[in-house]
Amino acid sequence: MAAPPDETKDVCRAALRAHRKPKARRVAELRLDDDDAVSAYFVEWLRHIFDWELALNDLAELIGIDCVRGIYLSQVESDLRAMPRFMSYFGVGMGVLMHPGHSKCIYDHPQHHLNQRIRIITEERYRAMFLRCIHTHNDSSDHPEPHQYQPLQLDLVDRVRKRFDVDLSAFDAALRAQM
Repeated sequence: MAAPPDETKDVCRAALRAHRKPKARRVAELRLDDDDAVSAYFVEWLRHIFDWELALNDLAELIGIDCVRGIYLSQVESDLRAMPRFMSYFGVGMGVLMHPGHSKCIYDHPQHHLNQRIRIITEERYRAMFLRCIHTHNDSSDHPEPHQYQPLQLDLVDRVRKRFDVDLSAFDAALRAQM
């Protein structure tokens, strides 16, 4: 689907609704910006906890399941740096469960205000489930200071490759090539 930038939410809403299976017990929706990623295991994780959340979901029309552990990436001077994050109600590592015929969609609420509109269950037991690239055009107000970021360590590079299928060494090289 293609549309002017100011209609992005409408296009995403239509695409999500078009793919809901009417006979499903529940559907899960995700909302990611172009600078966000979720772990390759995120959908598997949602499915794993999906059944025990169904009972709770019967109590609410919409229910969010929020994985609060993630990693921020940012370019500090000429280096790509990382910072583990613990972010409640951030929206990036969140799936929203609902009945397939529900009139609402995850795009009916601002990403950073979902916790004010729907019931949220916070899950903190799992490893990093989201990756966010921090840059000057982020719409969130969470911009850590450059000194808070750590140089990329081999174990983090390996973990991000395994969990997100992102090659940080290649990403860093591409950023340096643009400088």
